[in-house]
Amino acid sequence: MQHRKLDPGELYRKCDVSGFSFETTAELEAIKDLSQGIGQPRAVQALKFGVGIRQHGYNIYALGPGGMGKHTFVRQYLSRELSDAPSPTDWCYVNNFHNQGRPSLLNLPKGRGNSLARDMEKLVQ
Repeated sequence: MQHRKLDPGELYRKCDVSGFSFETTAELEAIKDLSQGIGQPRAVQALKFGVGIRQHGYNIYALGPGGMGKHTFVRQYLSRELSDAPSPTDWCYVNNFHNQGRPSLLNLPKGRGNSLARDMEKLVQ
């Protein structure tokens, strides 16, 4: 890739605001449905690919600046795509008294993890 010096005029592009129907962005309605991934076709493709992997041991990691809607987009996409899928189980890591460095894993029915945590809190009290 060859680099070239830019003229100062090339560092700025004027936006024609005559096509806007608002005075300030405060007048705009917040975008609530990010399920199409605004301006991120590669991210949408990657998420579709990742969700399509139907094997254990794979994760999806969304990287980018905070406040860009990554969490909302992924949550909405997964809710729509996996609405008919069975609910995942709760994984709870508990102390392994035989090997302190390796907690034991409990695989509980959906929703039972919070109950276990509350019950353990009561037991300790």
